[in-house]
Amino acid sequence: MLHLAISATSSGDEDNYLKSAIRGILGVAGLMLAFNLRDSAYRFYETIANRGPFGPGPGFSPGVIRSVGAVLGIVMIALSIAGIS
Repeated sequence: MLHLAISATSSGDEDNYLKSAIRGILGVAGLMLAFNLRDSAYRFYETIANRGPFGPGPGFSPGVIRSVGAVLGIVMIALSIAGIS
């Protein structure tokens, strides 16, 4: 859905810069989750644990959320930098 919105609003080089900016923003959000800014990993875990129809399994913890956020953040920022150049 996001891809359709991006391709409908821009074209050519502008499209490339827009995609890179979105990836960069998502990358920064992933790193903020990894660095546990404002206790975000625990808050995310609590939201999933308390509001979902199924509880999280034994391997799901704030540490796992932080690790996944770090990996996704680094990958998204690397894709953003590669997209600009």
